[in-house]
Parts: sequence; C-alpha cells; structure tokens
Amino acid sequence: MDDKRVRGALYLAGVLAFAIIVGGGALDETSPAQIFLFLIFIVLPITFVALVIRALIRIGDKRPPAVQFVAPPSGLSAGWYPDQQNPAWIRWYDGTQWTHHVQPGTTPPPPPSY
Repeated sequence: MDDKRVRGALYLAGVLAFAIIVGGGALDETSPAQIFLFLIFIVLPITFVALVIRALIRIGDKRPPAVQFVAPPSGLSAGWYPDQQNPAWIRWYDGTQWTHHVQPGTTPPPPPSY
C-alpha cells in the first residue's frame, strides 16, 4: 500500500466511526465518557494496526534506491562510458548529461550517428 491508500483508509475509518456515532443517534444518549472510550478502544487500535502494516510494508520494500549519477568531468565528449551503477553495462553520455540508454559492456558500441 502506498501512502495515499493508507491515508485514505484512515480517513475512511474516521468517517465511518463518526457516521456510526452521529447517524445512530448515539450522541443523544451517549455520554462524553462513552464516546471517549469508543475512540480509545475502537478507532485508535484500527489506526495503530494500519500504521503498523504501513511500516512493515516499507521495511519489506526491496526496490532499489533511486539512481543518482555523479556529474561527469568537464570537457567529456559524447560517447559510451562505464555505467556508474552497474560495471557490466555502459551508458551513453550525450555531451551534457547521462541518458537512460545502456547496453552490456561487452557489446561494441554502435557507430555514432551525426
């Protein structure tokens, strides 16, 4: 679950709890202490469980970190260079920035097109 889904589920739980209390006419016959106990024993545990699930999902997230390329040395011309993230690959540098074009390092690079 992503953050938006978790947040949406928590909002939905709060709205449902409020609707049950107000819609059932419970506020007319319920003391503030009973409402407080309802919030403590029903809403907070649901929220806590949702947050624990969210934390466990984040811990188990095995996606690789975002790729961050080191700025190339000045004066580097366009061409294929060893990839900074995976030494088995080469990456195209267009003369101003690294591109998303990669290929195995053992493959001879294609001739440049002008």
